[in-house]
Amino acid sequence: MTDVRLIASDLDRTLLTHDYVLPDRVVEAVGAVLTAGIKVVIATARSPIGVSHFAQRLGLGGLVICFNGAWIGNVANGQATFSMKIDGAIARQVMETAYIARLNPLWFSGEAVHVVERNASIERETAKTGEPVVVA
Repeated sequence: MTDVRLIASDLDRTLLTHDYVLPDRVVEAVGAVLTAGIKVVIATARSPIGVSHFAQRLGLGGLVICFNGAWIGNVANGQATFSMKIDGAIARQVMETAYIARLNPLWFSGEAVHVVERNASIERETAKTGEPVVVA
């Protein structure tokens, strides 16, 4: 049997509850894993800002995979080792199409969540992640 050297985990509804709470027992379990010399990496659709306070509470200062792999880096210092951005014109076209279809588009700049309009869903999410909201 091979020794475990790394655990990669999603954040939402895996380490966090449905209410975006990070239970103490999860913090303790991750701490035990780190003490055993096993690396832990969060892999999530969230932004680095949206992950940073959870990573800090878990004692994870290193590598995090954000935006479903489009940003990989260190959330402790915000430095990306890999970043793939969507062309601005294409992003605007997608957001406009989504808005016309009565969807609730949002996008991340690395510094904030950008939305077409604020609503309860956006307010609830950003209250939990601590990300600033910019209405564009």
